[in-house]
Amino acid sequence: MASRDNNDGQIDIDETINRLGSKRGVESVTVLTKDGRVIRTTATAEHGEIQAKLLSKLARDAAEIVEELESQDELS
Repeated sequence: MASRDNNDGQIDIDETINRLGSKRGVESVTVLTKDGRVIRTTATAEHGEIQAKLLSKLARDAAEIVEELESQDELS
């Protein structure tokens, strides 16, 4: 039974990636781990790795900004 649930989850992931990829202006979809490793991409392997590096840096920078803003929040 667990494998069936797992396959259903895989189908949901595939459908979501396909739906995102079909949106106007979307060139590729890349799914990363928290530490920036590519799990899935619709781009070429090389392009996916470039996206991973850029998006990982963006995510780290955004997290740092949020932490900084939260530390300055007088209501916290």
